[in-house]
Amino acid sequence: MIFKHIERQIKKDVFLFEIKVKTDANYFINIIDEKLKEKNNAYTTNVKGDMTGWKAFNDDIKLHTVIQDAFIYLSKHRTFRFMQFKDSWGIRKKTFDSTIEHDHQTAHLSGVLYLSDNSPELVFPELNISVEPHCLTLVLFSPILKHLSPPNKSEDTKYAVAFNLENKPIGYI
Repeated sequence: MIFKHIERQIKKDVFLFEIKVKTDANYFINIIDEKLKEKNNAYTTNVKGDMTGWKAFNDDIKLHTVIQDAFIYLSKHRTFRFMQFKDSWGIRKKTFDSTIEHDHQTAHLSGVLYLSDNSPELVFPELNISVEPHCLTLVLFSPILKHLSPPNKSEDTKYAVAFNLENKPIGYI
């Protein structure tokens, strides 16, 4: 028996940061290419292209450093603390590959580190904006935001590392 049923839209604050970072893009690209030989989730997820396993970069020190440096840089705008990697996967998109519209509602923060300059853009329909992928651009955004990437019309391969972070309570083991 249902005692109460409520359906309504609510206004919720969201964020999106796009920043340039310093790291070695080829380091990540080489790892993606190697990990795709081991495990390839190609075309089985929202990514309609080559994708590594979900936790491919969770323990990668270079990715941790990139994110930590970004948090320090952004600390005057927003506080990000006690975060740990929930998922982090490599993406390789060839001609006509895309990402269908989705969100990451189970995370506390989502992001993508672009490793090449190849289009197509990352589209956020609810914000009515797009982010052009540029090598070593890091995009951090609210995981409730729906996003997609149209088919790659270029013959160049697009590389990126996408990730979800979750809150890490003090004393978490």
